Amino acid sequence: MIALMAFFAHTRPNCEQSEWHELGDHLERTSELAERFCSTFAPGWGKVAGLWHDLGKYQSKFQRKLELSNSEGYEDKSGGTGLKVEHAIVGALLAHQLLEGEGKELANCIASHHGGLKEALHLRQRLESGEVVPALEECKRNLDNASIMPKDLPVRPEWVKSDSIQAAMWTRFLFSALTDADSLQTEAWSEGKDRQRIEYPLGELDERLTAYLNTFQQPENRSPVYMMRQGVLKSCLEAAEWAAGDFSLTVPTGGGKTYSALAFALKHAVKYGLQRVIVVLPFRTVLEQTVGEYEKALGPGVVIQHHSNVDPTGESLVERQATENWDAPIIVTTSVQFLESLYADRKSRCRKLHNITSSVVILDEVQTFPLDLMDPIKSALGLLTTRFGTSVVYCTATQPMLAHGEDIREIIPDTVRLFESVRGRFQTHWKLTSSGGKPDPWDMARLANELVSEQDSVLAIVHRRNEAAELAKFWGDDVLHLSARMAPMHRSAVVAEIKSRLKQKQIVRVAATQLVEAGVDLDFPVVYRAMAGLDSLAQSAGRCNRVGNLALGRFVVFLAATKPPGKPLQQAMELAQEFESMGDSDLSQPDLYRRFFGLLKRESSSAKHDLMTLERERNFPEVSLRFQMIEDHGESVIAPYTLSGEKEPACEPVLRQLHFGGPSREVLRTLQRFVVTLYNHEILQLQKDGYIEPANPKLEKFWRVKPGSESLVYDKRLGFLPSPELGGGVFVD
Repeated sequence: MIALMAFFAHTRPNCEQSEWHELGDHLERTSELAERFCSTFAPGWGKVAGLWHDLGKYQSKFQRKLELSNSEGYEDKSGGTGLKVEHAIVGALLAHQLLEGEGKELANCIASHHGGLKEALHLRQRLESGEVVPALEECKRNLDNASIMPKDLPVRPEWVKSDSIQAAMWTRFLFSALTDADSLQTEAWSEGKDRQRIEYPLGELDERLTAYLNTFQQPENRSPVYMMRQGVLKSCLEAAEWAAGDFSLTVPTGGGKTYSALAFALKHAVKYGLQRVIVVLPFRTVLEQTVGEYEKALGPGVVIQHHSNVDPTGESLVERQATENWDAPIIVTTSVQFLESLYADRKSRCRKLHNITSSVVILDEVQTFPLDLMDPIKSALGLLTTRFGTSVVYCTATQPMLAHGEDIREIIPDTVRLFESVRGRFQTHWKLTSSGGKPDPWDMARLANELVSEQDSVLAIVHRRNEAAELAKFWGDDVLHLSARMAPMHRSAVVAEIKSRLKQKQIVRVAATQLVEAGVDLDFPVVYRAMAGLDSLAQSAGRCNRVGNLALGRFVVFLAATKPPGKPLQQAMELAQEFESMGDSDLSQPDLYRRFFGLLKRESSSAKHDLMTLERERNFPEVSLRFQMIEDHGESVIAPYTLSGEKEPACEPVLRQLHFGGPSREVLRTLQRFVVTLYNHEILQLQKDGYIEPANPKLEKFWRVKPGSESLVYDKRLGFLPSPELGGGVFVD
């Protein structure tokens, strides 16, 4: 990059000009990185994007801003001088002029690389207004024009030209490659070194997993559950040889799909040269356990967990550098984080998208996806396999319509026979009506009275977080509790305690929410479940005589006095009641769920049907706003959970790192073990009461409990206490 004088991209506070970040070097290095990131789906485009993204910094006014700025100039924000210079739009105009129709996606990526993708029509109108032309002409005068022009300008793939929906997704992935390259290159200059990567060859991890699973071999064990698990693993290893694409893995609960799916993914990735495995779970509440299981097999430090609780939302340099980009061999994340990122517009969410390409994505418990978003979800997942070189595995015991299609291959050769092999694990007792046939709802007091009479270990699952806490109080002081109001570390400790007591044949009583229905490996002789959708009931039943050690477990379904949270779950419950009233409710039949989800989708809300129209129009901000897996994301609070025998909360050492060193990717990763999401109105109440304060001034919507207030808001058994003024609630994530 040849300039007629010295030009710079970034500065540091109070440093000599010799230490500033030279602009030409920044553009060339970003260009190299971006091209590497998008070479499989947009060859040639990363190079141009990197060269042109900061072209607007060749304005003399921008260079003057760097000279005058004190601490914020290098962040491209208005400094103490009040001087603000827009630079991203300049490179966008060059793309618009030189590439014409070929450059509209690139222009949006460049114009948006410090914030979020623009609405396409509005951006085009601005680029054609003429207001940016003087700035572009000045930049050209300050440069050797040939140095910013690649010899061969790229051409968009035909599938991008022919389909506006595919073009919109391609734009996000190109945007991802550019923003990650820009952030990493700026971070390397700022820190004086490249970001440390977690590098483990997938072949080595495959060998570790194989060796670990071999330790569980029991040739003499002929129990139905053991034989089922061995059969599932064998089928997964055989299917790993199949060509890349879409797969379904339909396995009864307790079938060992957590490890079998990973075994498939690692062998499949090695065979086809894919770069990573991404495991997508329905709830944050099961991440901790899944990561723990994987680390037992693969070793510590291999698996990265990432969810939305600790995502920085701002665009400051510190927040950009703290953002996860999924550059690791194995990622465990939530469906909220994964799917909302595919339709996001912000740099912080989109930055990781290019690292989804050429990966194996395991979607666990796909029946939990919102039915009113099923069409955009199916569209995005289809593009991952057809356009971005990704293999996708749809895992569940209750396959919804999402995983049914001509191109999807079922890994299990005979799912009906597999389900039949373990159908006698439990008997279902329906307690929905009185002797007169009328609905007979149970409140928490009545449920507790019923549970007290049980002489064996029992798990009770209710709809809402405050109900689980209420039930635990009614039921007795020795009752354990599990809900999303507890920190992940706290929940993990309780799950470990439950397993320990069960193993020692002690009586265990647990009050829980639906978080135990997915990925929490518990095995009770008796399970009570508030009436819900058939898929939820099947998942709960999977915790009853899970490994088949008993002749017959007992699964009791009762009608709660309250309804499940949210209209979709309420619709599912009402439809399940219809199935039960007609005698069509055998939870061990896999075909039941195909019929159930087919009817449920017809009844589900179509309020978001116009989302795909907005996607065609490339109205990225509005699409991102409307594609919400959950309506209320809430805000994150660091839970002051204290380990047994310790004097201070376990989070305190990490909070000290956050205070003195500021937010970093490593600190935020560690904090995930302590973070709980509370509703916005609960946050307001805690603020009003003076119980919480910002965890760090550089992070938005991220709180800590004030020292001295811990016992007032966080209970050692129940977690964060529901506000008596506001009542409890449930946060489904």
